Amino acid sequence: MPIVELDGFELVYSMTVDDRSIDDNGHVNVAHYSLFFEDAANAWHPKFGMSLDYKDKHGGSFFVSECHMKYFHEALLGQRLDLVARRPRLTKKFALTYLLIVDPISGELIAGQEMLFVHVDIAA
Repeated sequence: MPIVELDGFELVYSMTVDDRSIDDNGHVNVAHYSLFFEDAANAWHPKFGMSLDYKDKHGGSFFVSECHMKYFHEALLGQRLDLVARRPRLTKKFALTYLLIVDPISGELIAGQEMLFVHVDIAA
């Protein structure tokens, strides 16, 4: 499934699939897509304030309430992947984020993730 339109998305992380992510069928194991998205989110979230020191600065934190992933195409050993993100919907109470994994050479959409974070006041 090639991507035709990436308007509103920006490159946030690039990686190459290594052998630790490969399952017995010769492609990326489903659990590793979560790790790919997590690495991208850790690189991207500080850009709009969801940094590791947010809790210390603000007395609150964001927790994942829902996570939805969809798989479109397998990823293989040695394949380069770009993770792109669309600016999140962000309020004082929640953040809704969208990340996609794309093969930068073919334009193939590999997987997508939507996450809903809720803001929690740690003191309360």
